[in-house]
Amino acid sequence: MSTTMLQSLSVTPAAMSPPKRRRRIKFGSFPQAPVNYREGRVTVLRNNNEIRYSLWYRVYNPLALPRQNTTCHKAPIVVVHGGPSLPSDYLHPIAGFTSLDRAIIFYDQLGCGNSDQPSQDTQAYSIEQSVQDLEALVKALDLESFHLLGHSYGGVLAFEYMKKQQQQRVLAAHQNQNHNQTTSYNNPRNVVVAKSLILSNTPTSFAESSEEHARLLLELQQLHAPDLENHGSTTEEELRRLEQLFFETHECRTPRTPEPLARAIRKCHGAAWSSAHQDIFHYHAATHASEHNIIMNMPPTLLIRGEYDFVTESCTRSWFDILGRPLIWKETILSNCAHYPHLEDGARYGTLLEDHCSSLEKVQDKRPISQQGAIQICS
Repeated sequence: MSTTMLQSLSVTPAAMSPPKRRRRIKFGSFPQAPVNYREGRVTVLRNNNEIRYSLWYRVYNPLALPRQNTTCHKAPIVVVHGGPSLPSDYLHPIAGFTSLDRAIIFYDQLGCGNSDQPSQDTQAYSIEQSVQDLEALVKALDLESFHLLGHSYGGVLAFEYMKKQQQQRVLAAHQNQNHNQTTSYNNPRNVVVAKSLILSNTPTSFAESSEEHARLLLELQQLHAPDLENHGSTTEEELRRLEQLFFETHECRTPRTPEPLARAIRKCHGAAWSSAHQDIFHYHAATHASEHNIIMNMPPTLLIRGEYDFVTESCTRSWFDILGRPLIWKETILSNCAHYPHLEDGARYGTLLEDHCSSLEKVQDKRPISQQGAIQICS
């Protein structure tokens, strides 16, 4: 089974069981994330708050957190990894390509990496509960303002978190009005405000990304059929070669698999999330007419995808319909990149994030700027 199947739910739920064979990983060197970090754990609750589990997190450049440094005006970036079940290791290099005076926060979701992995508690895993876990992390770190970045499946969690946040803001605003309080609508008391949402390589529908995965795989098979036959390979060998080709074409286009991604794949335990695969596979990002005020008051969104990503334009175009084009800050397509642009071209990816965050922070005392979404192709 290809790594795409594990990391992006791009195949049917039946194929989501742990792989019977391991794809051979060629290790390559990659710039390391900063050594300046601190780690900790956050308690999350399940089963009506009767069961406690522990999530692991790491903060790079911790002294840049606003509460640690009152002169720092750069909001931290909270990063949500994909999968489900792929730990955050593969995203850590992002910290090496962003400003040293900006904190970058990573964590492993329940069932992943260094966090608790309750394999017997099948009710512990769902999108809704993962959103609650993200809320617990933000609260534990006492974040007053931050940017939220979700990669692949993590983008779905980030979007659902932001929707829930806006619902809380609207509710708080109405309560304030009912009590004749003067708290601003844009920043009601006790509601954490995220400055922006960054959706990196995130489809609106996993069923649709599965269809695109199958289409691209068939195209590769037809294109390279003579090549595969000339090697005299068996059917299983052909499939393995085809999966490797797909990985190198539509997942990670580096000459060698970056070590952070290889490490995350080694630590991946898909079995823990098996009970939630059906619901996640059928997930489709959506908003309702009744949520108009909620969506229109969400902060600006940056969309990122790779030119060769199996999460194609057809998988992401619905974000414009869901969020509304004025809320899309811009969509950036990174050339010669696929599903892991932060590993394939980290310098451009880091610059893109820093420019996005800094441009918003320059107007932090004003309402979020709404601009027409424009597709930008970086060469």
